[in-house]
Amino acid sequence: MNNKIDFISGKADHLLDLLKGDNHQGKGNTTLFLLLGLYLVVACGYYIKFGTSTVLTISLVVLILLMVIYRLSMQTALKENAASANYQSYKEVDEMTYLKTKLQYLYSGVMVKLTRTKSIRIVYMCMFPFILILIREFFQGQISSGWIGISIVAIVLGSISWWVFFRSDLEDLEISRDDIKSYLDGM
Repeated sequence: MNNKIDFISGKADHLLDLLKGDNHQGKGNTTLFLLLGLYLVVACGYYIKFGTSTVLTISLVVLILLMVIYRLSMQTALKENAASANYQSYKEVDEMTYLKTKLQYLYSGVMVKLTRTKSIRIVYMCMFPFILILIREFFQGQISSGWIGISIVAIVLGSISWWVFFRSDLEDLEISRDDIKSYLDGM
């Protein structure tokens, strides 16, 4: 039993170092700001050239909705993480309680990263097709017919590309989450 606790404790320390060692929040914010910056440049250029249109209005509404959902989901995940951040105070109680609270903190930390990555992927999957459509219309003129076909192509291209792009990060986080969950369930 003691070997199992030592093994789990070692893995927890390693995961904690990994969790605190990377700059996931900074990378996530940079990724999100790049997309938002690209959208703003394209949308401003489009607005200057054509004024308002259905595509521009829909894309802006979708963006605002996605940003509200992103903010709410991150606030929820961060609150759960903050609630378990006091795991150090359980060090004096006993080793098992300390290890469980530390694992719960790690689990909530991985869930914050997972929530951030999934949310950013959804924003990319939804907004990139709008960017492609706005760029296409900017250079080739507003679409009068065939709008649905072009939209479907943009959605498929954008969605599949970003699904694949974020897949490995999500798989790594899901493996870490599942490992921590199995350690918690095994105690």
